[in-house]
Amino acid sequence: MTNLEDIPRRPTRRATLFKLGLLASICLNIALASYVVVSLRAPEPEFPVLRSAQQALSLLEQRLPAGDADVLRETYRTREPELAAARAAYQQARARAVVLAAQHDLDRDAFRAAIKDIREKRIRLGDLVTDIVENTVERLSPETRRKLVDRYRSR
Repeated sequence: MTNLEDIPRRPTRRATLFKLGLLASICLNIALASYVVVSLRAPEPEFPVLRSAQQALSLLEQRLPAGDADVLRETYRTREPELAAARAAYQQARARAVVLAAQHDLDRDAFRAAIKDIREKRIRLGDLVTDIVENTVERLSPETRRKLVDRYRSR
């Protein structure tokens, strides 16, 4: 007679599902770990987020040849007082919004007006930087303009 203990038993459905779930979990963990490693080892973006007009202009200045960088510096110097005034107005508008937001009873209309004022000041500051870049590009050598355009096209 055959002994029932000698007959190989088929795994139950529950055990099979558990093993498949465990395998899927391991695969997902490996995929997640791979993503994290690749993200950490990836180079920094070539075009960083700029937080100020100064950063934008200094980044452009670094990418220009010496003679063309002088054109940018000259254009900047002529617009610097206007840029400084716009920057100060923007900072004052931000400070006013912070004071309004810190009040115990928030005046929503005044706060919204302050936020709108910040936006207008920021746009004005951006327009000044755009004017500086525009005036500089118009005065750059054709070769430098071509190199800048090629660089931005390849992004």
